[in-house]
Amino acid sequence: MGRICPDSPEQNRNLSCKIDYVALARDRTKALFIELKTDALGRRQRQDDYLDLAQKLGMPALVDGVCQLFLKSVSKCKYYHLLKLLGSVELLQLPPAFHERPTVGWRGVSADIAATRISQQAPEISIIYLQPLHTAPGEIGFETFADWLGRFEDALSQKFSSSLRRWARFPAGMRDQLNSI
Repeated sequence: MGRICPDSPEQNRNLSCKIDYVALARDRTKALFIELKTDALGRRQRQDDYLDLAQKLGMPALVDGVCQLFLKSVSKCKYYHLLKLLGSVELLQLPPAFHERPTVGWRGVSADIAATRISQQAPEISIIYLQPLHTAPGEIGFETFADWLGRFEDALSQKFSSSLRRWARFPAGMRDQLNSI
């Protein structure tokens, strides 16, 4: 998005810089930007830089950026669902007409976006890297997170916890070793 990558070529200014997961406190005072790295070599300075810039910009500017990406994108459905999700956690308020868009079409949707109200509540943002080993502040190792996640009994938590433990033992791409476990 232009705010995060203003020096990028014109044709790339409306591309998103992706964050793997965002966790928001119930009271919306804190947010975590979580990056999942299955390989210790997966960290890139460019990504660290845009995450730092996103953190500095704050949530209201980022939510506005998603609105602008929606307007420019040909993948309206993808951003439609993301905007509805942002609305469900009260980071923005969409006008009633927006909710009908998938059935009535996208013509005139820019008026809906202009009528969208973005919450000015600015949660404190922390950046967390979930990766094979914890080596620095702001990083959580797979084993540590698997221990925490393993406390939950639902199938998704158990499966993800199990996968994290395997990924901690074998670097990404070591398919033969993973299949032999």
